[in-house]
Amino acid sequence: MLDDPLAGAILHRWREWGGPEEVDSWVTRVIATDDGMIQFLERSLMDGWSSREGRTYNIDFDSIKVFVNPDTLVARARALVGKEGPTTRQSKALQAFLKTLV
Repeated sequence: MLDDPLAGAILHRWREWGGPEEVDSWVTRVIATDDGMIQFLERSLMDGWSSREGRTYNIDFDSIKVFVNPDTLVARARALVGKEGPTTRQSKALQAFLKTLV
């Protein structure tokens, strides 16, 4: 499901219609792996534009908090920044997530 660009919206609707326990359990299983956590953060990434900064990347922190305590992802996200493997967009998601915490 995380391959779908609308994964965030799907997760929110699933939680709304099916109840929080089922979707929270699914998210917990997905983010248990580094790849799953990276994909989850990537689907929370929002692209923007600023006349001062150019292209910007932000994470919808409140949206993440609906499914998982973001504090539980911080150490893993820090360890993955700069490593080979994640795509450019996924690296932007990790960096945006950590920037949101500051």
